[in-house]
Amino acid sequence: MTNPKLFLLYAPTDATWAQSLYQQLHEAGYSLYMEPPESDLEDAVVQRKTAAALQKATHLLAVVSKESALGESAPIFEAWWRPFLRTGRPIIACVVPDAPPGAEHWMPFDLLRQRRADFRELDGYAQLQKWIGPVPTPSAEGGTISEPLTSRANPESRAARPEPRPRPTKPPSIKPKIKEPDSPVPPDTKPSLFHSMVNSIGVIIGLTMVVILLFAASQAVNSDGGVSAETWLLSLVVLVAAIALIGRITMRRRQRRWRVEYRRQVAQQARIKVQTDERVPSKPEVYLEVIQSKAKQDIGQIWAIDDFALTVGRGSKVDVPLRDKDIAKRQCVVFFDDAEERFYLENLDAHERTVLYDKPLLLDEVVPIENGDMIRLGKSAVLQFRLRD
Repeated sequence: MTNPKLFLLYAPTDATWAQSLYQQLHEAGYSLYMEPPESDLEDAVVQRKTAAALQKATHLLAVVSKESALGESAPIFEAWWRPFLRTGRPIIACVVPDAPPGAEHWMPFDLLRQRRADFRELDGYAQLQKWIGPVPTPSAEGGTISEPLTSRANPESRAARPEPRPRPTKPPSIKPKIKEPDSPVPPDTKPSLFHSMVNSIGVIIGLTMVVILLFAASQAVNSDGGVSAETWLLSLVVLVAAIALIGRITMRRRQRRWRVEYRRQVAQQARIKVQTDERVPSKPEVYLEVIQSKAKQDIGQIWAIDDFALTVGRGSKVDVPLRDKDIAKRQCVVFFDDAEERFYLENLDAHERTVLYDKPLLLDEVVPIENGDMIRLGKSAVLQFRLRD
């Protein structure tokens, strides 16, 4: 597991208490960065170190007081923590000991819904450790965030760092596979081997009949000892009629087979052309797709997010009813925030079985989601959030 890298954010009025929290975490062995209160905000080196630390941070510790939430520092304070919230990385609100009660009345709503460590209580530091994890062990992952950038630029440190997992930004274009219609093949007039054999046999039979007729004609003699003209004429007529009849029957059968085959090919071409011209039903603009599940019937199903929100769970009382028994009846909800103009994922499961990018979400925790994000529910169900361009 990657060691947590902390970024401590505070307002100028809370600098003293933030400094004490920084010392406590630093002595415990955590890797964290805090911009020194006495530093020059216009210093390019300080700005570069702060930007690099904020980019590398895995957790943002926001020191929250009534002054930082509602006072003159509130706009600048929010301008720091809100972009971090949009990246999907966790924010932990560290409520100062002298903050007034009723945080839900003065703390920003989006910050109120994040993880919280209340230092007005005796176990405030224990609450913070619960969210950021135990003290990290020494590793070859490089120095702390607060160290100079050059101390972490050695090749060994870079090689030890895991490669960041790319986030998909655009759904792959899926083109339906449609068979192209083939042109109808005209009938083949060349006789096959079978028909050639039949024709040869017919010729042999015809020659045999000619020989037989000639023999019969030679035997039919009149009283003068010659063959009558009527006998010769009748024999020739019978022979020609027989040959013509056999050829006619054979040709008709072949033509009939050719016409049937040609009509079949034309009909097939017309059917495929109609299927090609039909508009392929497109996927919705925003949808959830079931990628993996114990219930094989659910895999591949697509649920469009046409309304404000889409509730996922088990049973028939949700918008996305799944058959996996390992998920809750109301597992999570995907909704669109009009103010932020983006989609969010809220966990509704008290057992923390909603996982986004290997991070289990707490009950009622809300995180932003982007195109291509994988949402794991229960033990095996995986949904993918998709946006079409």
